[in-house]
Amino acid sequence: MEYECDSGHLTERYIDSGIDTVKCSVCDGDAHKTLGLGTIILDGTDPGFPGAYERWANVREQRHKLTMKKNMEHGRDRMK
Repeated sequence: MEYECDSGHLTERYIDSGIDTVKCSVCDGDAHKTLGLGTIILDGTDPGFPGAYERWANVREQRHKLTMKKNMEHGRDRMK
């Protein structure tokens, strides 16, 4: 759970969800429970999410190029 004090400091605690107030870890003031926002991760392999798909494709291509380069360098080192 996330808690926020009057000074705006955020404190995260893994305690019983029924506890509404804890001490702030920065200023020792009272910190009250807040609603944290969840994280949304789009499926990068689904073309239905064009931005995530493009990013996934670019990263995949860069990794492939790097692997090919390392393989070529490694192969040349063996030939010497």
